[in-house]
Amino acid sequence: MDTHGYCIRVDALDGYGDKLPLLTACQDYKSIIAVKHKGTSKENPHYHLVVRTDVQQQAFRVRMRRIFDQGKGNGHMSIKQWDGNNDAIAYLFHEDEDTTVLVQHNISDETVAQAKARNRQVAEMVQASKAKASWHLEEIVYEQLKGDDKQHDDQYIGKLLILSALRHGKYVPQPWHIRAMTERIQFRRLNGVEEDEDRFAWRLAGQIFYRQ
Repeated sequence: MDTHGYCIRVDALDGYGDKLPLLTACQDYKSIIAVKHKGTSKENPHYHLVVRTDVQQQAFRVRMRRIFDQGKGNGHMSIKQWDGNNDAIAYLFHEDEDTTVLVQHNISDETVAQAKARNRQVAEMVQASKAKASWHLEEIVYEQLKGDDKQHDDQYIGKLLILSALRHGKYVPQPWHIRAMTERIQFRRLNGVEEDEDRFAWRLAGQIFYRQ
Protein backbone atom coordinates (compact mmCIF):
# COMPACT_ATOMS: atom_id res chain seq x y z
CA MET A 1 0.00 0.00 0.00
CA ASP A 2 1.39 3.37 -0.99
CA THR A 3 1.51 5.75 1.95
CA HIS A 4 3.14 9.02 2.88
CA GLY A 5 3.52 8.11 6.51
CA TYR A 6 1.83 8.76 9.83
CA CYS A 7 0.78 11.41 12.32
CA ILE A 8 1.42 10.29 15.88
CA ARG A 9 0.29 11.70 19.20
CA VAL A 10 1.83 10.18 22.32
CA ASP A 11 1.67 11.19 25.97
CA ALA A 12 4.81 12.84 27.31
CA LEU A 13 5.66 10.14 29.83
CA ASP A 14 9.02 9.85 31.59
CA GLY A 15 11.83 9.06 29.19
CA TYR A 16 9.79 9.47 26.01
CA GLY A 17 11.49 12.75 25.13
CA ASP A 18 14.86 11.01 25.09
CA LYS A 19 13.53 8.33 22.75
CA LEU A 20 12.31 10.73 20.06
CA PRO A 21 15.75 11.51 18.52
CA LEU A 22 16.53 7.78 18.38
CA LEU A 23 13.85 7.36 15.71
CA THR A 24 16.14 9.10 13.22
CA ALA A 25 18.45 6.09 13.31
CA CYS A 26 15.86 3.98 11.51
CA GLN A 27 16.55 4.11 7.77
CA ASP A 28 12.91 3.23 7.04
CA TYR A 29 11.87 6.64 8.35
CA LYS A 30 12.64 9.07 5.54
CA SER A 31 11.78 12.20 7.49
CA ILE A 32 10.59 13.05 10.99
CA ILE A 33 9.44 16.18 12.75
CA ALA A 34 8.35 16.21 16.39
CA VAL A 35 7.19 18.84 18.88
CA LYS A 36 5.79 18.92 22.40
CA HIS A 37 2.38 20.37 23.25
CA LYS A 38 0.92 21.25 26.64
CA GLY A 39 -2.73 20.76 25.75
CA THR A 40 -5.63 23.19 26.07
CA SER A 41 -5.51 23.09 29.87
CA LYS A 42 -1.69 23.36 29.88
CA GLU A 43 -1.76 20.21 32.01
CA ASN A 44 -1.82 17.56 29.31
CA PRO A 45 1.74 17.34 27.93
CA HIS A 46 2.14 15.19 24.83
CA TYR A 47 4.24 14.86 21.71
CA HIS A 48 3.15 15.17 18.09
CA LEU A 49 5.18 13.55 15.32
CA VAL A 50 4.86 13.42 11.57
CA VAL A 51 6.84 10.56 10.07
CA ARG A 52 7.32 9.91 6.37
CA THR A 53 7.80 6.20 5.71
CA ASP A 54 6.68 3.31 3.52
CA VAL A 55 6.40 0.93 6.49
CA GLN A 56 2.96 -0.67 6.60
CA GLN A 57 0.59 0.58 9.26
CA GLN A 58 0.38 -2.53 11.42
CA ALA A 59 4.16 -2.99 11.44
CA PHE A 60 4.62 0.69 12.25
CA ARG A 61 2.19 0.43 15.16
CA VAL A 62 4.09 -2.54 16.57
CA ARG A 63 7.36 -0.62 16.36
CA MET A 64 5.96 2.45 18.08
CA ARG A 65 4.34 0.42 20.86
CA ARG A 66 7.64 -1.28 21.59
CA ILE A 67 9.40 2.07 21.88
CA PHE A 68 6.69 3.99 23.75
CA ASP A 69 5.69 1.18 26.07
CA GLN A 70 4.52 2.82 29.30
CA GLY A 71 0.83 3.14 28.41
CA LYS A 72 -1.99 1.57 26.46
CA GLY A 73 -4.89 2.67 24.28
CA ASN A 74 -5.54 5.65 22.04
CA GLY A 75 -5.39 7.95 25.05
CA HIS A 76 -1.75 7.04 25.43
CA MET A 77 -0.82 6.96 21.74
CA SER A 78 -2.77 7.45 18.53
CA ILE A 79 -1.45 6.81 15.03
CA LYS A 80 -3.19 8.04 11.91
CA GLN A 81 -2.18 7.76 8.30
CA TRP A 82 -0.75 10.91 6.77
CA ASP A 83 -1.65 11.76 3.18
CA GLY A 84 1.37 14.04 2.71
CA ASN A 85 -0.61 17.26 3.15
CA ASN A 86 1.52 19.86 4.94
CA ASP A 87 -1.47 20.86 7.08
CA ALA A 88 -0.36 18.03 9.36
CA ILE A 89 2.97 19.78 9.89
CA ALA A 90 1.23 23.14 10.26
CA TYR A 91 -0.85 21.64 13.07
CA LEU A 92 2.32 21.12 15.08
CA PHE A 93 2.47 24.88 15.61
CA HIS A 94 -1.18 25.56 16.46
CA GLU A 95 -0.52 25.98 20.20
CA ASP A 96 2.36 28.39 19.70
CA GLU A 97 4.18 29.34 16.51
CA ASP A 98 7.41 29.36 18.51
CA THR A 99 6.90 25.77 19.66
CA THR A 100 10.33 24.17 19.90
CA VAL A 101 11.02 21.51 17.28
CA LEU A 102 12.49 18.56 19.16
CA VAL A 103 13.32 16.44 16.11
CA GLN A 104 13.79 17.74 12.56
CA HIS A 105 15.14 14.95 10.38
CA ASN A 106 15.21 15.49 6.60
CA ILE A 107 12.68 18.32 6.98
CA SER A 108 13.95 21.61 5.61
CA ASP A 109 13.75 24.93 7.45
CA GLU A 110 11.76 26.17 4.47
CA THR A 111 9.15 23.45 5.04
CA VAL A 112 8.90 24.44 8.71
CA ALA A 113 8.53 28.12 7.76
CA GLN A 114 5.80 27.23 5.26
CA ALA A 115 4.04 25.15 7.91
CA LYS A 116 4.06 28.07 10.34
CA ALA A 117 2.70 30.36 7.63
CA ARG A 118 -0.04 27.85 6.88
CA ASN A 119 -0.87 27.65 10.58
CA ARG A 120 -1.30 31.43 10.68
CA GLN A 121 -3.57 31.25 7.64
CA VAL A 122 -5.72 28.53 9.23
CA ALA A 123 -5.93 30.51 12.49
CA GLU A 124 -7.12 33.57 10.57
CA MET A 125 -9.75 31.48 8.79
CA VAL A 126 -10.98 30.11 12.11
CA GLN A 127 -11.24 33.61 13.58
CA ALA A 128 -13.12 34.83 10.49
CA SER A 129 -15.53 31.94 10.84
CA LYS A 130 -16.05 32.72 14.52
CA ALA A 131 -16.78 36.32 13.63
CA LYS A 132 -19.65 35.10 11.48
CA ALA A 133 -20.91 32.66 14.06
CA SER A 134 -24.51 33.15 15.15
CA TRP A 135 -23.73 33.27 18.88
CA HIS A 136 -22.88 36.98 18.53
CA LEU A 137 -26.45 37.72 17.52
CA GLU A 138 -27.87 37.37 21.01
CA GLU A 139 -25.85 40.36 22.23
CA ILE A 140 -26.66 42.39 19.12
CA VAL A 141 -30.41 41.93 19.51
CA TYR A 142 -30.34 42.29 23.30
CA GLU A 143 -28.56 45.64 22.98
CA GLN A 144 -30.97 46.65 20.23
CA LEU A 145 -33.94 46.08 22.58
CA LYS A 146 -32.47 48.00 25.51
CA GLY A 147 -34.74 50.91 26.40
CA ASP A 148 -37.65 49.30 24.56
CA ASP A 149 -40.30 48.59 27.22
CA LYS A 150 -42.72 46.87 24.86
CA GLN A 151 -43.57 43.21 25.49
CA HIS A 152 -42.46 41.53 22.29
CA ASP A 153 -43.41 37.94 21.55
CA ASP A 154 -40.91 35.20 20.70
CA GLN A 155 -41.55 35.40 16.96
CA TYR A 156 -40.71 39.10 16.90
CA ILE A 157 -37.39 38.52 18.65
CA GLY A 158 -36.70 35.54 16.39
CA LYS A 159 -37.26 37.82 13.41
CA LEU A 160 -34.79 40.33 14.83
CA LEU A 161 -32.19 37.58 15.21
CA ILE A 162 -32.60 36.46 11.60
CA LEU A 163 -32.57 40.03 10.30
CA SER A 164 -29.48 40.89 12.32
CA ALA A 165 -27.70 37.81 10.98
CA LEU A 166 -28.42 38.79 7.40
CA ARG A 167 -27.54 42.47 7.91
CA HIS A 168 -24.27 41.72 9.72
CA GLY A 169 -23.08 39.06 7.28
CA LYS A 170 -23.42 36.28 9.84
CA TYR A 171 -24.83 32.79 9.47
CA VAL A 172 -28.57 32.44 10.10
CA PRO A 173 -28.89 30.15 13.14
CA GLN A 174 -30.64 26.81 13.09
CA PRO A 175 -34.25 26.92 14.43
CA TRP A 176 -33.29 25.36 17.77
CA HIS A 177 -30.57 27.99 18.22
CA ILE A 178 -32.96 30.83 17.41
CA ARG A 179 -35.34 29.43 20.04
CA ALA A 180 -32.57 29.18 22.64
CA MET A 181 -31.31 32.73 22.01
CA THR A 182 -34.87 34.07 22.04
CA GLU A 183 -35.50 32.48 25.43
CA ARG A 184 -32.29 33.91 26.88
CA ILE A 185 -33.09 37.39 25.54
CA GLN A 186 -36.61 37.25 26.97
CA PHE A 187 -35.22 36.13 30.33
CA ARG A 188 -32.56 38.84 30.42
CA ARG A 189 -35.21 41.47 29.67
CA LEU A 190 -36.90 40.59 32.97
CA ASN A 191 -34.08 42.57 34.62
CA GLY A 192 -33.66 40.21 37.54
CA VAL A 193 -37.24 40.47 38.84
CA GLU A 194 -37.53 37.12 40.58
CA GLU A 195 -41.29 36.82 40.35
CA ASP A 196 -41.21 37.42 36.60
CA GLU A 197 -38.28 35.03 36.22
CA ASP A 198 -40.19 32.36 38.12
CA ARG A 199 -43.24 32.71 35.85
CA PHE A 200 -40.98 32.62 32.79
CA ALA A 201 -39.30 29.40 33.95
CA TRP A 202 -42.71 27.83 34.70
CA ARG A 203 -43.88 28.66 31.18
CA LEU A 204 -40.84 27.05 29.59
CA ALA A 205 -41.10 24.00 31.83
CA GLY A 206 -44.75 23.64 30.85
CA GLN A 207 -43.85 23.77 27.17
CA ILE A 208 -41.13 21.15 27.62
CA PHE A 209 -43.26 18.67 29.54
CA TYR A 210 -46.37 19.29 27.44
CA ARG A 211 -44.38 18.33 24.34
CA GLN A 212 -43.51 15.03 25.98
